[in-house]
Amino acid sequence: QDRPARADLKKLQRLTETNQVLAEELQKLKKLEKAVRIFASFQMPSGLARSREKLEPAKAVSTKTPEQRAVDAITEALKKAGKEKAKAQEAPGYQVHTDIGWRRYDEDAQNMIQNACTKGREECEIFAQGQYYKINLKRMVQINPGTGNEREIRLHGQRPVAPEMPKLNFKRLMVEFKQLEAQIADGSCEGFLLRCEPVEDNLMEWEVDMSFPSDSPLQKSLDNLAAIMFDSTLKRLTLCVRFTVEFPL
Repeated sequence: QDRPARADLKKLQRLTETNQVLAEELQKLKKLEKAVRIFASFQMPSGLARSREKLEPAKAVSTKTPEQRAVDAITEALKKAGKEKAKAQEAPGYQVHTDIGWRRYDEDAQNMIQNACTKGREECEIFAQGQYYKINLKRMVQINPGTGNEREIRLHGQRPVAPEMPKLNFKRLMVEFKQLEAQIADGSCEGFLLRCEPVEDNLMEWEVDMSFPSDSPLQKSLDNLAAIMFDSTLKRLTLCVRFTVEFPL
């Protein structure tokens, strides 16, 4: 009988201890619940609330190390620069064919080339990539004066600029052309000018057939060539006369 009594006593003691622990935990939970209610009912002043909103993004950023922030800034800058460069390459204008593809000239070079086109020039000089280059607009090549190397150029995304001649100069050129035509027709050119015609209806470029005095070395050479080739048309010399937009200067 003593043994069952002792066992029951031990169980009772364990139950008592467990109840005490549960009571302590319950008290802790009640205190925590009270604290949560107080915190939930607390209203932050509007000024502090705005300050907190401003600081929250900074806290989120500040979780990264300085090295990570530096890498992010560099990456973002490279992306932005890449987008701007790609956009610039797609802009209309003159481009040069490099080892890594077509690259657009900068604005200073664009202006130099456009100015040369407007004035009807076949060549111009530009400064690009730290050195001077010659641009041949007739052959559409970029020439390195130091090495003689040539690169192809092109006009991308827009039409070529046609040479512009002042109206007064153009009228004078037209008058002189008509006078020359009349002199050829009535023979007042002493037979040296045989034909004058605009090239493809372009009054700024003439094709002229000429002959020379019969006793001149040049005319004798032309006569010999015509006799050898059995072609009388070789007795005359055909010249291409091209006028600049600055004519008659």
